Amino acid sequence: MAAAASFPSYAVTLRYIEPPVITIPPIDTTVNAGLTVLLNCQAEGDPKPDIVWARVTHPISGDIRFTILSNGSLQIVAARKEDTSMYECTATNVMGSVVAKASFTVEVHGGFSDWLPWQSCSVTCGQGVQKRIRLCDNPAPANGGLSCQGEESETRVCQNKLCPVDGSWSDWSPWEECSKTCGNGKKTRTRSCHVPPGQGGGKSCLGKAVDTIVCSTEPCPVNGIWSSWQAWGACSKTCGKGTHRRVRVCNNPPPSFDGSSCEGQDVQTQICLDRHCPGTVTKWMESGQPGEAGRPAAYPVVADFDKGFRECSNPAPQYGGHKCEGMEYENELCNSDLCPVHGNWGSWSSWGACSRTCNGGQMRRYRACDDPAPSNSGRGCTGADTEIHKCNTVKCPGPSRRTNGMYCST
Repeated sequence: MAAAASFPSYAVTLRYIEPPVITIPPIDTTVNAGLTVLLNCQAEGDPKPDIVWARVTHPISGDIRFTILSNGSLQIVAARKEDTSMYECTATNVMGSVVAKASFTVEVHGGFSDWLPWQSCSVTCGQGVQKRIRLCDNPAPANGGLSCQGEESETRVCQNKLCPVDGSWSDWSPWEECSKTCGNGKKTRTRSCHVPPGQGGGKSCLGKAVDTIVCSTEPCPVNGIWSSWQAWGACSKTCGKGTHRRVRVCNNPPPSFDGSSCEGQDVQTQICLDRHCPGTVTKWMESGQPGEAGRPAAYPVVADFDKGFRECSNPAPQYGGHKCEGMEYENELCNSDLCPVHGNWGSWSSWGACSRTCNGGQMRRYRACDDPAPSNSGRGCTGADTEIHKCNTVKCPGPSRRTNGMYCST
């Protein structure tokens, strides 16, 4: 029996390869300056991934303050303001790479610098103040850090030489009473210049110590005074008992500004030329009937005329006076208005033609109120100015022939 053939044997090992996965990613972190900080970044995968850190895509190289630990985390010692940035953690193996990002902020709280020298005194004499300051720049606050705590300025009293004090006015006194009650008087008020003791060299008060103003500017009342009497005027008559007068005016001066008017009369009258006068003509007497009382019967009334008369007795001529001149009577037209004329009818006119030839018509006649016509407010004629009379009362004959459906009468 032949021997069996032999085959070589092989051992095969299978390995499951996994891409990297970041199991503990870094988180956004804010810290105070000077602290040590750990940014986690742990990853798994097969083969085990390599972890690289970068800041804004720039790889982090060896630095005494930056250390990548065995578990892939990044340790930052004594964090500084300039460490603030975006950090990236990248895990890589043959299956690929994965990235995780986190922001890292280092807050810097402000710190005061040393005090600066004192500034100059606020005044050149007397008591003033000095000031000094310090700046919040050691360091200045950054990345949300707190500002400096405490006062940034200090003041203190400073004393230089004493200052001279100028004189100062006191308050004005009340106004005195006006020197007059009307017609522009004056009133005054005063004040004093006080200089505090112990601080000489100051200037005296500027201005005046007495103030004066005009008061009671209303004009005073002026009472009226009469002017001298004017010359006597002409006599009112050339003979008999006449009068003449003279006047005076209240204008020396005239009353003004509620002053009193002049007392007494402004006109004087006295009798002048007390002697007899020659006779004069009387005034016209009213017209009347002959023989009427006071009218001589020798002056009868004539139709449409009347006679006025007068007598030379007011007074009668005496003491050599002349007789009255002119006529003793005069005629005057009277009742010159026209008398009214009443109207009267004129004769009737002839009868007019009848309005119809049969079946009864009418005819008319007229008259006018003109014999005479009324005038000068006279009455008009009474009665009708028209008369109407029936005519042709015979019945008309019937129709004689028919034309186009209508009957025509003859």
